[in-house]
Amino acid sequence: MTTVPCNGCTACCRDGFIRLRPELGDDPASYLTREATYGGERVHVLQRNDDGSCIYLNSKGCQIHGNAPWVCRSFDCRDLFSKFNRDERRQQIKQRGASVQAIFAAGRDRVAPSANPILKGTSK
Repeated sequence: MTTVPCNGCTACCRDGFIRLRPELGDDPASYLTREATYGGERVHVLQRNDDGSCIYLNSKGCQIHGNAPWVCRSFDCRDLFSKFNRDERRQQIKQRGASVQAIFAAGRDRVAPSANPILKGTSK
């Protein structure tokens, strides 16, 4: 599997839960986890900080970046941004809140930096 280049914005680390995938090489014993129910199945997810962010996220970024779970290495905000049209993105933001809005913004900025005047002329 190719690791997705991450620009370190950490938007995807801030809300929801990060499910471990043992069938894809994640070893739950290697991480601070808890059990959760997903689709009627008991799964291991990373623990969260009090603010809802990933337990491995701090002010310096991801503390396990080189050894992060499969989903962290494979998630690409550009794909999520491109998957939905504008109206669908708005609906997702209404349903899921500010965290998904931040992920969409990160994806947009990486897909088309010229769409964001602050990033115009930079490359990602």
